[in-house]
Amino acid sequence: MITVNEIAAEVERLCEHTLKNDEGVHHGSPNKNINGVTICWMATPSAIESAGKAGHDLIICHESLFFPNGVVDSSDEIGRAHV
Repeated sequence: MITVNEIAAEVERLCEHTLKNDEGVHHGSPNKNINGVTICWMATPSAIESAGKAGHDLIICHESLFFPNGVVDSSDEIGRAHV
């Protein structure tokens, strides 16, 4: 088995890029063993549903899960406008 951390390390190695704070593991345990991976541009509801149906434990997506990028708190003005 391979873990989320091991996959992240391999991505860093292949891309010659160290993952920054806004990159990397955002939800779940980085030590979880992975059975399958879904790779997508955006973690849309359909991409998440497809990953679940396939039994994948990990989603790797390019875009932020939250839009606009970094908005996670609906108490701020931008968050309220997009929640």
